[in-house]
Amino acid sequence: MSELQKVCLLLDKLCLEAFILMEQHIETKINLERCMCDGETYLAKSRYIMGQNKVSALQLPTEDSPEINASAVIHSEKDDTVYGQKLFDLELKNSKDPDYHSQNPLRWFGILVPQELHNAQTKYKQALAWCVQSANVQTKLNETCFITSAFDRLM
Repeated sequence: MSELQKVCLLLDKLCLEAFILMEQHIETKINLERCMCDGETYLAKSRYIMGQNKVSALQLPTEDSPEINASAVIHSEKDDTVYGQKLFDLELKNSKDPDYHSQNPLRWFGILVPQELHNAQTKYKQALAWCVQSANVQTKLNETCFITSAFDRLM
């Protein structure tokens, strides 16, 4: 097999990988959009059930409120890609951890909140996970396209 055939075979594999990553990226964006739309629908239902003044920005903490701890943190992993681009990892904080003190944000809206508000919280957590996955797929896609364009310039 000649060098040209090897390069062409490698370019074919890179292009196929790019198409697969494009499909994954589109799927993650669609799933993200679905989660966000479902979350918004559940919030609207909650607002309808509880009343418009019970589910509003007035229940959100202000600058004077005690410190709020995040229930999820996004870490950028070390350079896991060939060209030093970073991938991301979503870490959900464990409520059973003794060092972690968090208030459930649903408590901002009262003690007995409707199931729709719980569903909205779940959908938004899923949307956060889809965002991280989408960013990682986009990073891999950028890297694959960069490698492919570098080979094209050599030819």
